[in-house]
Amino acid sequence: MRPFFHKVEQQTIKRVLGQSAVVRTSKVTDSFGEAFLSDGGAGLILKVRSSNNQTFVKGDKVVLLEYLDKENIYRVISEEDFNS
Repeated sequence: MRPFFHKVEQQTIKRVLGQSAVVRTSKVTDSFGEAFLSDGGAGLILKVRSSNNQTFVKGDKVVLLEYLDKENIYRVISEEDFNS
């Protein structure tokens, strides 16, 4: 039966851009930070970085704007800025 279960590479991409996440580290800067995204399952812990010298603190709500593949990070802005 092994041939029927050959190894298949999956390309599973979650669509997270534009969604809100909550800062889980003490701060998020342009060089440090993580946020928690509730995805309806166990949730995702993502590496995030701020833009325009903004700083966020634990508990702040941010929106994922851009994914930087080479660094494996997401650029974020505040939920207030995103909604205005």
